[in-house]
Amino acid sequence: MASGELRPGDRLPSLPELCAEHGVSAITARRALTDLVAEGLLRGEQGRGMFVALPPSSGTFGLVLPGAGSAFVDAIRRGVERELGSAAPLLLGISDHDPLREAELVARMASERVAGVILLPSTAQRDAESDARLRTLVAGGLRLVMVDRSIDLPVDRIASDNRGGGALAAEHLLALGHRRIAFVYAHECGTFSDRRRGWEEALRRHGVQPDAALVRGGWEPARDYEACGYLHTLELFHLPQPPTAIYAGNDAIAMGVLRALDFLGRDVPGTVSLVGTDDADLARLANPPLTTVRQDCEAIGRAAVAVLRRRLAGDAGPLEDQRIATSLVVRASTAAVAR
Repeated sequence: MASGELRPGDRLPSLPELCAEHGVSAITARRALTDLVAEGLLRGEQGRGMFVALPPSSGTFGLVLPGAGSAFVDAIRRGVERELGSAAPLLLGISDHDPLREAELVARMASERVAGVILLPSTAQRDAESDARLRTLVAGGLRLVMVDRSIDLPVDRIASDNRGGGALAAEHLLALGHRRIAFVYAHECGTFSDRRRGWEEALRRHGVQPDAALVRGGWEPARDYEACGYLHTLELFHLPQPPTAIYAGNDAIAMGVLRALDFLGRDVPGTVSLVGTDDADLARLANPPLTTVRQDCEAIGRAAVAVLRRRLAGDAGPLEDQRIATSLVVRASTAAVAR
């Protein structure tokens, strides 16, 4: 281990493998492992084996984000910074939407003795190597909290109540008399799936069967949200029965929807109502100003720090899956269905 062949979080070979590799008895190998655990250099996990322990914490917190500059991501960062205050330094990493770089950033932070890491996973196509590296780091003792999106790791998660947000959008449009309500999203991920689920459930509660023809998504490249909204809206208005309202998976997608409706000569909200998600600045500046489901992104960042601190203080309770409440902000892009 001193040679650097194994890194923090890596799993050790099995006891028989260690004996064979070093030519020692099981008693000798077991005694050496016990001593290394006592010294804090190794960490055992029931049923999984021994792992190289992470070094003692420096007191610094890590934050890994997929990018910078979006209102959503920046608000989460502000929440983290405000909750930490001046109590602990923050080490920031940007993965550029690359899962391998994301895993490497987390590993580097672990090697630099961060107290814990808050991770907003990339929506890019994930691979076994990057997620296995994260899983190994967690098994080795790294305290990790995921925000917004989820990957298959045994860690705490903090996210918006996206399912509730989808229901809020649908309930608002249903109350205005709309029944042909489309849902436009981008790539496949848990965030959009939850919003769609909430939208569908609200429709069914009101006796409206969701129409698969009114669901448009699966766009690549995943982050060109405005183009996604624009082209999917053109598709919707080639249907024999186009929608009277559209729920967009986020505000950037909604901006593309607005551009397409303007191109098609459809008045908003006179002939088509539109609801977005996020309550980003662009929602307030849109023409017309956008009705949207507001996420409290700063609260997500603050909650992530709070959970991480509890874990560092010794809280070994069940993993948390916190959902931060959303709210509906009604502006000028929605109106009663045209008769």
